[in-house]
Amino acid sequence: MNFCGAGDAIRSLEMQALPIRTPHFSFDGRGPTLRRWLHDADLYLPDSSEGFAAHEGATVGAVYDTFDAASGGTHHVVFHGLQVLQVVPEEVHSYWHRELCPEQRGVGVFRIDGSAWHASFAQRHIREHGHFILEWYDDVIEVICRDLIFGAGDFEISRVLPYEPRLGYAYFRHALAQEKLGNTSAAIGSWERYIACAPHVNAVAYAEGRLAELRAR
Repeated sequence: MNFCGAGDAIRSLEMQALPIRTPHFSFDGRGPTLRRWLHDADLYLPDSSEGFAAHEGATVGAVYDTFDAASGGTHHVVFHGLQVLQVVPEEVHSYWHRELCPEQRGVGVFRIDGSAWHASFAQRHIREHGHFILEWYDDVIEVICRDLIFGAGDFEISRVLPYEPRLGYAYFRHALAQEKLGNTSAAIGSWERYIACAPHVNAVAYAEGRLAELRAR
């Protein structure tokens, strides 16, 4: 798991905590119960390792249980494009962000607008990223990532992918691995699915080139 310095120690008068309301994250004074972390390997389809280095085991999201009457059950969140992660026990966190949000009732997820913590990092790779705070039952999580991707149920990439094009890199990696394994039909299928994720993915032109070459064989 990755940790970084205390984000709640860095503040700015221009900062605002913007509530994010979602049926996938209930909050009644304490947040959902964390079940398990998602790691980098969870974002890839099976048989996607050929030709790639081993997974680092980096944290990329979480699976948790909510107990709200309307949306109770298991849910998940992916920290899409994660760059920085801070995990703080709830009894230690100062909940400084709640002072910046007048409309906070029933909300446990926030985006920090004008975040001084975000600004304290080199901006080359995080200009399009945001500072988010999630309040679980036992921990408060602060992340810098592109977006939070919520969903119902336990996380399984093959189930989530057809409905979430932002995670389309899984098709890209699977296609390359299948090419290396000599599975042309499987590679073609994954390239087609990757291209269908546009404009949520990069390297579409490259994928189109690979697809054309495979079809020409």
